[in-house]
Amino acid sequence: MEQRVVIGAGQQNNNPGWTHTQENELNLLVRDHWSRLFTPGSLSAVLAEHVWEHLPYEEGIEAESSTMKNGTREKGSSTGPSGSITGTGTGN
Repeated sequence: MEQRVVIGAGQQNNNPGWTHTQENELNLLVRDHWSRLFTPGSLSAVLAEHVWEHLPYEEGIEAESSTMKNGTREKGSSTGPSGSITGTGTGN
């Protein structure tokens, strides 16, 4: 089953049908969080608005790697510099 996830949703829950996560549930840098919540390749979209700019460069690269391992490309997804999913057409 393909899933869509919002990373760092905060108090917002305005994406019906998406899994909304907080940092304590899905920390981009903790690989165990990914494996506990998702099967690799099960994500069809990842939305991370106002998340990446809070990470130092090195952590951003590591987070991108984790996202790429757990996501799959979907038409309309925006991608980061190495082609990983970082959003869903939101201009990330």
